[in-house]
Amino acid sequence: MATRFNVSVGRKRNRSNLEANAAKDMQGIIRNYRALVKTMEETTPATLYAALLPTFEKSKDYCPVDTGALRASGYLDITQFRGVPTVEIGYGKGGVPEYTARVHENVEWKHKEPTRAKWLQAALGEDAELIQRRITASYKQMGF
Repeated sequence: MATRFNVSVGRKRNRSNLEANAAKDMQGIIRNYRALVKTMEETTPATLYAALLPTFEKSKDYCPVDTGALRASGYLDITQFRGVPTVEIGYGKGGVPEYTARVHENVEWKHKEPTRAKWLQAALGEDAELIQRRITASYKQMGF
């Protein structure tokens, strides 16, 4: 917020050059900030996608395989949610195959290594710090 600096002689007030220059400077700052936010909004979906891709590949290695349908149901997509670009990662989109959630959640079932229950959760948990570093590195590379 600009600081006001007024000079008053009698009833007349004169706006200072300092105040006028500060207002112009603030307009420039606001313009630059809006440009930065717009650029970040435009680049964030691709940044998140790239940061999640190695983790998605790891989750496929952990995903149990019998017929291959479960592993094939994996997805990493840039979509829209209420007009906002969104990155989605998961398995069994739309309930296909219908057993996806049961296989993912049932920790009692035995799986051949390296497959396991909670394969997506395991990959995301193991890579959480790496994902954050990938995002940060990408933004730094873009000059943010």
